[in-house]
Amino acid sequence: MTPTLLPLVFATAACLSAADSAQSVRTDPMRSEEIRVETAAGPVTAVAAEAAADVQFANGRTESGYVVGVYEPKSGVFWWRYEVRNPSVLTGPIERMKERVRFYGADARLVSFQTNGRFLNIRESVERVNSLQAGIDSALASLKTSLGEIESGAKEWFTRVDLSSLGHDFFLRPGNAAALDPPAVKSVSLSAGRWDVTLEGPNRDTAILTLDDKYAVVNVRRQPAPKP
Repeated sequence: MTPTLLPLVFATAACLSAADSAQSVRTDPMRSEEIRVETAAGPVTAVAAEAAADVQFANGRTESGYVVGVYEPKSGVFWWRYEVRNPSVLTGPIERMKERVRFYGADARLVSFQTNGRFLNIRESVERVNSLQAGIDSALASLKTSLGEIESGAKEWFTRVDLSSLGHDFFLRPGNAAALDPPAVKSVSLSAGRWDVTLEGPNRDTAILTLDDKYAVVNVRRQPAPKP
């Protein structure tokens, strides 16, 4: 699908008002494209969006980042997060998200699963909106009210699941005992309140994590790589 650029209708003037706060969020036009979301009935098509956001904290420090969102129109559930822009990364937030993040929709919630080092990062949203635009507007307003927590480092974007129980060797690439590669999330399923998350390591061996409804680990099963 060809990405689209939509005008971002957001009250940035209010955000930039010095009388309101020294904190502010300034945004550029929103870019959007389709993204896959898994459900119990099979995959559905949602819409992913990104909007560049220049943030100013109360102490005057500025930061460039993105608000990244996913809107599932059938349920109306909207998921979002903020990420800091890394000038050395050439791909955009939507491309990275489609490559590395798996989304699952169930029970009027949208849940993301992504590895980061030896952790599985999970973010759940139950926010419902009438449109993608309304979701982005809500995310930008929430971002502005969260700037104090972001500045202090207290803001938690994810539930983090420690993957160290998989063993050190699961993260090692063949012939390289020094570099640790995060595994890829290959699939996610939900049944009877239990999540099964399948991870694939750099050696193509896999691990299935079973999590309860609060994302605590119930069981871990490793499987060797398929023989060539």
